[in-house]
Amino acid sequence: KNLLFRPTTAVSTESRVRVRENPNLEAQTFGHLEPGDELEVTDRSGVKVKIGEMTDWWYKIKRKSDGLEGWAYGAFLKLASYQGELGPRPEKDLR
Repeated sequence: KNLLFRPTTAVSTESRVRVRENPNLEAQTFGHLEPGDELEVTDRSGVKVKIGEMTDWWYKIKRKSDGLEGWAYGAFLKLASYQGELGPRPEKDLR
């Protein structure tokens, strides 16, 4: 479990975003996200991954409409709260 990650929500920004069993391109695809899909985000990969010209984290997501769960690449998601490069800001900064 990534202790630096605070669960948040997100929406998918692209069509046919693959939802995978594990946070890598070789992992089995469970389904796809479409633009505007509302997601719960519960975890993040430990490191950013470069795919083509993009560099981002993988996020563990659960689609609110039907419960589809898996990992989606962050370049195709818009998170409700920015997590920072290392994780959430210290609590004292949140006031």
